[in-house]
Amino acid sequence: MRIAARVVTLLLLFCAFLLAENEKETAAPAKPPSPGKAEECAPAKRESAYDRSVPLAHTRASAKFYDVDRAEAPNYPHYPVCLSADAGDGVLWYPSLHKPFKLKISHMSGGHNCGSHPFQTEPCSDYVLGCFSGPARPETVGCVYDVKFQRRGEKESDPHIRITP
Repeated sequence: MRIAARVVTLLLLFCAFLLAENEKETAAPAKPPSPGKAEECAPAKRESAYDRSVPLAHTRASAKFYDVDRAEAPNYPHYPVCLSADAGDGVLWYPSLHKPFKLKISHMSGGHNCGSHPFQTEPCSDYVLGCFSGPARPETVGCVYDVKFQRRGEKESDPHIRITP
C-alpha cells in the first residue's frame, strides 16, 4: 500500500508540474521575415484567432494554436502564421465553439518545391473537431499557403501560413 501511495503522489506531482509549465506559456515573439520578404509574421495574441504559441519541451519546436471559430473574415488584412521548418513547428487548428470543420490548404506563393501543402503528413481531410499539422517539410521554406476552414452552412475563413527556416 505504501508503494502505491508513493506512486500516486509522484504522478500527482508530475501532473502539477505539467500544468505549471503550461501556465507559464507566453506569447512567442513574431519571427522575423525571411530575407527579401516584406511581410511580417503574425504575433500570437489571446484576442485573435492565432491565440497561443507553446514551446514544446526539450525541442526548439513550438505548437501554434489557431481557433478556427475566431478566424478573421476573408478580406481582412492579416499577417501569416509563420512556422519554422528547422525547428519543427506545427499548427493545432481547433474550434472553440465545438463545430466540426474541414481543412483545405493550397499553395499561394513561393518556390517550385512547395507542393499543395507544406507538412510531412497529409492534413486532415474530413470534418474534424481539431487537427494538428505536424512539422513542415524543409523544402517548403519560403512558401506561403492559403488555409480555408469549411463549416457546414457557414462562410469559409481564410488565414495563411508561411514556412520559414
